[in-house]
Amino acid sequence: PRRRAQGHGRGQAAQPRQIGNRGVVRGGKRRKGVEERGRSDLYLSSHSLSFSTYFSFLVVGKGAAMPRKTRMYLPGIPAHVVQRGHNRNACFFSDDDHLFYLECLGQGLRRYGVQLHAYVLMTNHVHLLMTPEEDSSISRLMQHIGRLYVLYVNKRYRRSGALFEGRHKASLVAADDYLLTCYRYLEMNPVAAGMVQSPEQYRWSSYHHHACGKISSLIRDHELYLALDREPAARQYAYRELFKHQLPETKVHDIRECLAYNYPLGNERFREEIETALGRRVGERKRGRPVARDSAAQN
Repeated sequence: PRRRAQGHGRGQAAQPRQIGNRGVVRGGKRRKGVEERGRSDLYLSSHSLSFSTYFSFLVVGKGAAMPRKTRMYLPGIPAHVVQRGHNRNACFFSDDDHLFYLECLGQGLRRYGVQLHAYVLMTNHVHLLMTPEEDSSISRLMQHIGRLYVLYVNKRYRRSGALFEGRHKASLVAADDYLLTCYRYLEMNPVAAGMVQSPEQYRWSSYHHHACGKISSLIRDHELYLALDREPAARQYAYRELFKHQLPETKVHDIRECLAYNYPLGNERFREEIETALGRRVGERKRGRPVARDSAAQN
């Protein structure tokens, strides 16, 4: 009688075994097409590579983009954050959508310890200027908004799939040099996009809080805004006066470029201070003069 394979009872199939580096054999016969897979398995095992490392090696080797730059947040340092619709598609479809987003934002601000200084909700993206209490506060806030708001939109409009881009953009801001400039950049977005003639005509921004005295419970006034004047009415007037002058093209270029590459917005000293706090380099910005682009697409 034919002998059973050693160590296997009735009905049990013999296990595949590895022979050198020549792949897997089963039942004494080599399986076609497994030799190369066996070699790669041995390579991974002998070099202790993780799957993610091996996958990255294959993808980059095929000409794909390198890994995306790491975002950085520091307690007490303002950050300009942009959340865009997937493929730049709309993420707000009615006034109720704007209101629900702001409700989600308010919940997250309180829960995760983030101060909101300025904001604007555009049709297909959002700008937020915030200061976190912890280095993880803003990331957790954005995840919170993403979960609640996307669920709301998908249910209300009977849709599925991604609503926002997978990763939001962010740039740390040197407050003394750029904070109030960022206020103006955010609140002038609807004007730059041709949606309104003046910022007070647009409902979904913090301009009404800063310039018109319509207090928003979401906003925590930054000390530089408060320093415009001690009296609220005089402070609002001083703030409105800032909007009589167009933002310099170089400032707009700096804001957009730093945001696109997640780099600190400020001078070289500010960047060095950020690198020291983080314990690592934060990369190099592209050099060159501003390039004229469609403002509606870039804002």
